[in-house]
Amino acid sequence: MTAPTSLHPQPRRTGVVVLGLLLAAAAVLNGLPMLLALLFDSGATVIDRALALALVLPGITLVLLAGITAVHAGMGRTGAHAGPTSLAGRWASGMLGAAAIALIAFAIAAVVSDLDPVSTDFFDNLWLAVPLLAAWVMAAAALVTSIVAALRRDRSAAVLAILGISYSVTVFGVGEAVFPH
Repeated sequence: MTAPTSLHPQPRRTGVVVLGLLLAAAAVLNGLPMLLALLFDSGATVIDRALALALVLPGITLVLLAGITAVHAGMGRTGAHAGPTSLAGRWASGMLGAAAIALIAFAIAAVVSDLDPVSTDFFDNLWLAVPLLAAWVMAAAALVTSIVAALRRDRSAAVLAILGISYSVTVFGVGEAVFPH
């Protein structure tokens, strides 16, 4: 008879393992095309490529780390948690959920409203601008709150995923505001 490794061994949770594998696959599938585009873009200078890489890589890395942490938590490793363990982590997950709801509202508004392809101003169509701004603001708030949660030693898979996703959305939003196209 073998002795358990701890007094209270955690059971395997297949759903958490699958979620971790999906997060890791999403990080790779999201990051690989971006990295390939950076490598083969003939019009970009070395400084442009380095800046883009520095902006893209942290979000991809955090989501990949969240996937690995979720797999460890699902395999019953003690010390690894799938869900947030602090109040700040739970707030961050709620804010990212609110950002997702705002993006759904944006998608519905994009379908319902007439999209004007020649519009030059972001605020030409308020039905599209308001939900998108709300999503960016909520993602930025989730980023700040998840940083606070991580600084308070909440290293759960959910907080790491929220940190990576909200970082990516915030960088995209700031980039669109500073360099519109």
